Amino acid sequence: MKSIAFNGLRAVALAGAALVTSVTASGAATVLVETEAGVAMVSQDGIRPDTGARGIDLAGAVVTVTFKDGTTDTKIWQAFDTSTTGGLNGTDGRWGIFQGANDQVALMADGSVITTMVIDTTTSNSTSASDGGATPDTFNGPALFDITSENEDFGGNSTAGSSFGFPFSFTFNEPACSRLTDPCVIVTYSGEVSIGNDPAVGDLYTTMTVDFSGLDAGGFTGQSTYTSDVDVLRTRNDLRPLSASVPLPAALPLLLVGLGGLRLLRRRKEV
Repeated sequence: MKSIAFNGLRAVALAGAALVTSVTASGAATVLVETEAGVAMVSQDGIRPDTGARGIDLAGAVVTVTFKDGTTDTKIWQAFDTSTTGGLNGTDGRWGIFQGANDQVALMADGSVITTMVIDTTTSNSTSASDGGATPDTFNGPALFDITSENEDFGGNSTAGSSFGFPFSFTFNEPACSRLTDPCVIVTYSGEVSIGNDPAVGDLYTTMTVDFSGLDAGGFTGQSTYTSDVDVLRTRNDLRPLSASVPLPAALPLLLVGLGGLRLLRRRKEV
C-alpha cells in the first residue's frame, strides 16, 4: 500500500486500484475516488497538444442521472457556442450542467434529488480545435477523464501527452454531509484508455460515475460546482474497444478432426 499526502488529498494504491480521498471541512462532503478497468479502450493518435478543458470539449457525451424517486433521465452534452461553453438541460428543468472556459462545472438539481450521475465520453467529439478549426477532424476528438498528475509524487504516472490531471472534487457550494467516517460521495472512473501499443497506466478513463446517495439529502440537490479534468484526443472518432484475441470456438477443433478423418477415408477408397 502506498499513501501520499498532497494538497489536502490522500492517494492510496491498493491491489492495482487508485483511491483518492478528498478531505473537506467539517459538515462538507468527503469524496472517495476509485478506478476500475471497465471496458478498456484504445486511441491510435493520442492526445492533442492543447490539453486545456472547455465546456465544448465534452460535446456528444452521454449523461444519465438517477433520481431518488427511481426515475432516470439521459441527455447528450451539447456545445452552447462555437468556442467555449457547453453542458445540457435536463427534462422539465429538473437538472442541468454548465461548463465554461475552464475545469469548473456547475451542477444543478432544481427541486429534485440526484442519487447517481454517469458521464460517458466514448461518443464525444470536441467541437473546439487547437488549430482554430481549420482541420475539423484534427485536434478535436473524444474527451477523456484524466485523474492523475504527471508527477509521480502526486499519485502516479501519466500517459504520454497527458499532464496535470486531477479527479472529481467539489469547489464551491459543497453539499451538506454529516458523516465523519464513511465517504459522502463515491466517484468511480472506468473504461481505462491506452494509447497505441503502450499499456494503460491508469490515468485516462472514458466514464465517470458519481454516487451522491451518502449526502444528507439522500442525493444531490441545489447547486454546486465541481472539477474533474479532461484531456481531448487528437483525432475524431479515435477510440475503440481494446478487445482481447478471439478464442477459437469450442467445436472447431472437433470439426477439423472430423474433416481430417473424411479426407483419410476418401484416400483409402481411391486406393
